[in-house]
Amino acid sequence: MIVKFRKQKRGVPKNPLRAAKGATGYLLGNKDHKGRERAFKPLLLDGSPEEFEQIVGFGNKAGQYTSGGLYFEETREQLIEKHGSSQAVDKMLKDVMERFEETLFPGLDKDQYCGVWILHEDKSNIELNFLFSKEELRGGKRLNPYFHKEDLPRINAFKDIINHEYKLSDPDTPDKKRASTPEFFNEYKQIEGVSQEHNRRHFKKALTEHLAQLVEDGFYKNREELIDSLNTAEYKVSRVTKNSISVINPETGKPTRLTGAIFEEGADYKHFSSEDYRNELMKRYEEERLEKIKKQKEQYKNLMDDKKKDLIKRYNKEINNGTAHQRNDFKLHSEPRREIGETRTREQVVEGRPRQDNRKPNNNEREDTASFQKSEDSLGKAEQLRKRYINEYSGKNGIIRKIVDEVNRRIAGKLSAKIEKFHNQQKTKKKSLKSDQSFSM
Repeated sequence: MIVKFRKQKRGVPKNPLRAAKGATGYLLGNKDHKGRERAFKPLLLDGSPEEFEQIVGFGNKAGQYTSGGLYFEETREQLIEKHGSSQAVDKMLKDVMERFEETLFPGLDKDQYCGVWILHEDKSNIELNFLFSKEELRGGKRLNPYFHKEDLPRINAFKDIINHEYKLSDPDTPDKKRASTPEFFNEYKQIEGVSQEHNRRHFKKALTEHLAQLVEDGFYKNREELIDSLNTAEYKVSRVTKNSISVINPETGKPTRLTGAIFEEGADYKHFSSEDYRNELMKRYEEERLEKIKKQKEQYKNLMDDKKKDLIKRYNKEINNGTAHQRNDFKLHSEPRREIGETRTREQVVEGRPRQDNRKPNNNEREDTASFQKSEDSLGKAEQLRKRYINEYSGKNGIIRKIVDEVNRRIAGKLSAKIEKFHNQQKTKKKSLKSDQSFSM
């Protein structure tokens, strides 16, 4: 099993509701990415697509969500063979989904986030596709389920533990390493006819396959020899990174990025050229796997504790104070307060009835009382000064009062002039109207 998070476009879409419906519509639709009918109809396992669409469409973080999937190499028949029955497989899938949510949102309740799980089996393997909104539902704050740099170690630990517990295919075994990585667009977006993009893809595919074959034949011993060979040939290496090599296409003059195991820094080329060496690596990996899983479990526990503290501090502050709010209504729910001697109602608290308490105040409380009295005295002096300034500036002879009266006098004068002018115009219009009527007759 592997965990995959899909990349999202930056910014908020113009129509968030349409984007949300597009995501759920594709995962629940009967056609795949190529427009072909799915061999097996998608199955909704958990969550509400309608609720997800409304939250992503109209919520505080409209248009923002996280999508991805848990992809198993095994088919359902292979899993039934391992676990005994189809019911056992379904129980395993449910457990994996719940533990994955717990890994993403440790310390949060189920009603604090919105998620949808959809099962695909049309590619002969099992895929658990997920959608999570980026909004914490109780407070309406931003909730990002996955930060790559921060959460990747915890997600990888989860993946290794699940693969070990359920004896699933491990993607990290030496025999799973591929010499080169096929380009995504070659499978999902075909281009017909001759074009610059077609030329780029053809060049990349041909060069990658040629270099991979040379590595398997033992022509190169390491990446340094491969880079020197490219530079001395008709190609030119424009950039070298930790995980890739970029080569200038001689026909277009633009760089093409080559990715895969043979283009990574420190790549072991003997792994691809010797069958005996690969078997030795597999044996060594199986021997070290138990120790690796033990370390992963310890690391997973520590990372989960840190993430839980962070999420509780950010979204569940009320829990530490003995209260908890629910959904977006912000209603606080807590145990009723018990007073000494009697129980007060909300109306009594508002009216300010005294609390019965015969206990003597301690030194800290005496200091607080004294400081409170000083604050009261300061407030009283401030109120007296405020009233004095109001009398001075806004009274009968105050500066502000004089300014206001002068402004009002000028405005009244202008208004009276405009009114008089308006009446004169009306009289002139009536006279002209009479003269016009007499002329027409």
